[in-house]
Amino acid sequence: MRESYRSGGETLGVCIKSLDRRVRFQNQPCIALCGKKKDGELCEQGCMLHYKSGVGDRSFDQGLRLFRNIEVPQGRADAVVINDGAEITTLLFEKQALVKRQVAYLETFRLSPTEVTVIEKVLAGMTNQEVADALCISKSTLRTHLNNI
Repeated sequence: MRESYRSGGETLGVCIKSLDRRVRFQNQPCIALCGKKKDGELCEQGCMLHYKSGVGDRSFDQGLRLFRNIEVPQGRADAVVINDGAEITTLLFEKQALVKRQVAYLETFRLSPTEVTVIEKVLAGMTNQEVADALCISKSTLRTHLNNI
């Protein structure tokens, strides 16, 4: 799998780590999102902040976990963390470019500047409470904006 992610041009970030979270491989999109890690460097940011070990037996850690809208050093991303029992593979999908394209499309519907700001934050993965707090408005006012959209 590692070889298929070495070529340029992909948009999906890939990071492969040992079970003790030491970086073994990063492709270019991953480096762009998380920064270059030295081989064997312990990863303690982004998806690894959210990924928690199981209840003492590593067999409980195996499988995949989805983390939506996590903060990474260069923005926000959705992450799928796969533990196959031998290593941890993270797939990162950077959201900023996608949100910009979605907002550009929605702007064709003549939304107000506030409605554009609201939808941009919702598309980026913020909760209603987070959007209301960021815009210093009540949740009721936010619901009105969302209903208008």
